[in-house]
Amino acid sequence: MGSKNTRIEYDSMGEMEVPSDAYYGAQTARAMKKFQSGDESGFNVLLARHGPGVLRFIMKMTGADKARAEDLLQEVFVKVIERRGHYDPGQKFTTWLYSIARNHCIDFLRTESFRRTAPS
Repeated sequence: MGSKNTRIEYDSMGEMEVPSDAYYGAQTARAMKKFQSGDESGFNVLLARHGPGVLRFIMKMTGADKARAEDLLQEVFVKVIERRGHYDPGQKFTTWLYSIARNHCIDFLRTESFRRTAPS
């Protein structure tokens, strides 16, 4: 049978069961609660779990190269730090996080558009 340390479970036929989104959602909620309480380890969990997906989202939305997208990712997570008190635990963390990322990408694209069209 599966171990809590490996998070792999097996059904009665010996087939591996993949943890559900609810499992990861609950882990994310616990990590955010820890982070809101001042425990830095909660933030580290959130960054490790969601950083790669947000990075891909930023790259697709902005067309930025990986280095610039990583800068934008860092800026998004700075906003997460600054706004952690505004997060409502009744909402999905990913919805809140990707809203921050989307808005940041829109701001970036506006700035880039202005820079390209501004007279020299």
